Amino acid sequence: AASAKVVSLSILGKPSGAPGPIYIDDTRCPPTAQYFQNCTFFFSDYDYQTNDCTHNEDIAVDCAPEAAGNWSFRLNTTAYDFGDGRIGTLQAQSSYGVWGRTCGDISDAAATYICSTFGYATTTARTFLAYNFIGFDAPDLPYTLSSGNCTSPTNCTFDDRDTTRCGPTYSALGIDCRDLSQMQVAVATANPKIPHRGLVTVKFSPTSPNGTICSSGFADDAALAVCRSAGYQVSQAYALPYWGGGSGPILVSGVQCAPDDQLYQCQFSTR
Repeated sequence: AASAKVVSLSILGKPSGAPGPIYIDDTRCPPTAQYFQNCTFFFSDYDYQTNDCTHNEDIAVDCAPEAAGNWSFRLNTTAYDFGDGRIGTLQAQSSYGVWGRTCGDISDAAATYICSTFGYATTTARTFLAYNFIGFDAPDLPYTLSSGNCTSPTNCTFDDRDTTRCGPTYSALGIDCRDLSQMQVAVATANPKIPHRGLVTVKFSPTSPNGTICSSGFADDAALAVCRSAGYQVSQAYALPYWGGGSGPILVSGVQCAPDDQLYQCQFSTR
């Protein structure tokens, strides 16, 4: 039967050719424990597997003395067909020397810092799920970065410890280093008698192409941000999904806005 005990790790081998048993469950290590042998746990021998674990719960560890430092970043714009080269998939290399994809939680402050390493000065940098618009261009690369945050413009911390949670391709991040405050928004009215209603068009700079916004997830708070950005002095607005009739690229999707936002301040996926 299983019992709480301290055992020597030398007994944890398994007979040749046997299926892999789960020997240890409910491990408890006091702060003073220097080695695993100093911990307590429930131990099941090979013949009497009495714990309640499955192999989906098998543990792995990261024995790095500290989070990887000295990060380098690169911007892969190959899947982006137009623009000024300031948007693409974000790849990172730690001091371990391996380039890979990024995922997880990269704050806007960390995105701003990363963009500065590319020579782009912007206060509106952000990351986004790359699969939404620009596809994914490096499916064979491992994930090397899973979080990033900054306490000041130059004091940033990046971490690779949660990359095992990144999941499949659609977790990969892109980064947008454009100055989104330059976004131009217009409402193309189809009926001159209703000058406040029509298809929304956007462009990210004076020289970039016009495009439209996907209605998926677009709610009234996003409509108010659009109207405010287009110059309408209104306190309420209404989303009219599936209006249709646009042409050119669909530039924005998944818009989520706070009550006082202009469109460039909202959260959205972009291309």
